Amino acid sequence: MGFGENDLWQKACQGDETAFVEIYNRCYPAIFNYVFFRVGDRDQAEDLAAEVFIRMVEKIKTFKPADRPILAWLYTIAYHLIIDQHRKESHTSQVGLEESELVDYSYLPEGQVEERLSQNQLIRALRFLNETQRQVIILKFVERRSNSEIGSLLGKDEGAIKSIQHRAILALRRSLEAQGQTYEPGP
Repeated sequence: MGFGENDLWQKACQGDETAFVEIYNRCYPAIFNYVFFRVGDRDQAEDLAAEVFIRMVEKIKTFKPADRPILAWLYTIAYHLIIDQHRKESHTSQVGLEESELVDYSYLPEGQVEERLSQNQLIRALRFLNETQRQVIILKFVERRSNSEIGSLLGKDEGAIKSIQHRAILALRRSLEAQGQTYEPGP
């Protein structure tokens, strides 16, 4: 059985490796998805997600669990790493997402091809949303989190989350329709 969040933080601050492992196991999938749908490249997402947890270990004593959940803190770290990565890339290369989409998926089964194409479609569309809208869409439709969980992670009430989600879906529809495509997020 796992520790509660406050216990995890306290044990991690004391250098308990099992606490770090449990935080990693609980949070890595969410952090990876968040990063992946922001950068659009699996290898880069893995590298950045790993860096999030390195920074977590380095800065665990600066985190205050009473302020917000650990995952919310990790999202903040991930956000800053993504921003830093975009800055580095803009100085070194102008390779856009469109070029990275020229991947040959013919070796994959049909279902996996459709999934990859849907991911690429969503990644492109997310560029048209503001940061909060991106987070809500990823948390709701990729992570399958409830509005209550999303509100807790983002420090907003459920009504605000519903409103952000509604505006984000409208913006996604407009951007995809402008590209001649459609996207209907799941439940």
